[in-house]
Amino acid sequence: MLVRRETPDWILEVDGELDIATVSTVSDALRRIGLLDGQVTLDLRAVEFMDVAGMHLLADAHRAAELSGRRLRILGPGGAGARVLELTGMTHLVE
Repeated sequence: MLVRRETPDWILEVDGELDIATVSTVSDALRRIGLLDGQVTLDLRAVEFMDVAGMHLLADAHRAAELSGRRLRILGPGGAGARVLELTGMTHLVE
């Protein structure tokens, strides 16, 4: 996982798996970044696997951004991760 700044925005790049074992680390990073100014981009293009915990993270992060009036841009995963989002009707959350 990599967090970088492209003024004024923040980008959180996640790779590998977004699952029950990794979701708390990503969630903590999103929370820290969310306290700062600028748009947040969650880049999941390098995610190879995502389980229900990852899907909950995406839904919760999207909801939190809407409630706070902030923009969360989610760049969706490919492969199996994209298929999971498609099957669950969550493709509207990602670009």
